Amino acid sequence: RYYRQLTRLSTGFALTADFALLMLGGRLKRKERLSGRFADVLSFLYLCSCALKQFENQGSHADDLPLLDWACQYSLHRAQQSLLAVFWLLPARLPALLLRALLFPLGKPYAPPRDHLAAQLARLLLSDNAARERLTSGIYRNDDPADPTGRIEMAFRAVLAAAPAEAKL
Repeated sequence: RYYRQLTRLSTGFALTADFALLMLGGRLKRKERLSGRFADVLSFLYLCSCALKQFENQGSHADDLPLLDWACQYSLHRAQQSLLAVFWLLPARLPALLLRALLFPLGKPYAPPRDHLAAQLARLLLSDNAARERLTSGIYRNDDPADPTGRIEMAFRAVLAAAPAEAKL
């Protein structure tokens, strides 16, 4: 599903970029807010594709689905919002509105991640599980209390160990 959504939004980005280049030519460089919005769209599309690739590379574990869902929903929503901002910044209003109607005929299709997904993600990240290990693989971690990262890891372990006692209180 996310591959289709990413492809659809990427196609819309390419069409809008071509339209802006045809309309503005070299003047597009001087329209810094416009080129910045284009950069935002491209960045969020790239982040979504990275999340999909990471999910695939790590074996497509079902435990990682909340991570993938949140990353893709957030990235696609932000890319959509940035692309909509591009339409407002284009100098030719009527062609920009027609292009927007062509790309988003039924309004804004990509919503931000819902709160229940964020809560599910928080539960996943705040427990010691394989999904957290896969997410943090390749990141420097240690258990040395003199090192800041070691203190964070030790605090995480202490909170997990204290959870049963906290539940009794």
